[in-house]
Amino acid sequence: MLYSQRELQNILENYFKETADTYRIEMAFLYGSWARGYPKETSDVDIAIVFSETDDEDKVFRKITDITLSFMGRIKLEVNIIPVFLDFRKPMLYYNAMVLGIPVFIRDQNRYAALLDEAIFQMEDFSIFGTRWQLEIVEKRLEALSIHFEPVLEKFIEEIESFCRFLRNHS
Repeated sequence: MLYSQRELQNILENYFKETADTYRIEMAFLYGSWARGYPKETSDVDIAIVFSETDDEDKVFRKITDITLSFMGRIKLEVNIIPVFLDFRKPMLYYNAMVLGIPVFIRDQNRYAALLDEAIFQMEDFSIFGTRWQLEIVEKRLEALSIHFEPVLEKFIEEIESFCRFLRNHS
């Protein structure tokens, strides 16, 4: 392993202090196996970044690409960066990153506290309403898939049954 958790955290803190103004970064979090303290040799470095509110998604994507390449060159490990959008479109992921992760750059402590509260609130809402909603979506998708693949599945089942008959007759 190239780094301890603390070493990687220090590298991230220094990196974001150097680059936060350039990329208009408000907050950055280390999350995943590195934050939990048990990365494997093959673990990537998971980072969540809150950019300034005025950036559109295309600009955020370009920034993430630049930061990923720059940081990978520095630490020689795979890096996975996700943006945290303020509409909390991925509440479970954001909760994992912001609440369970390690903050490595915070521009404004008050804004951080407010965003942390929002992450907890969104996750509570999601845990109450999200599972039912997800189940409904999965059921609809499975229904659509079964309709679409029914002829293929029927043919596949026929072939399996035929193969089983062959095995019974020749054993």
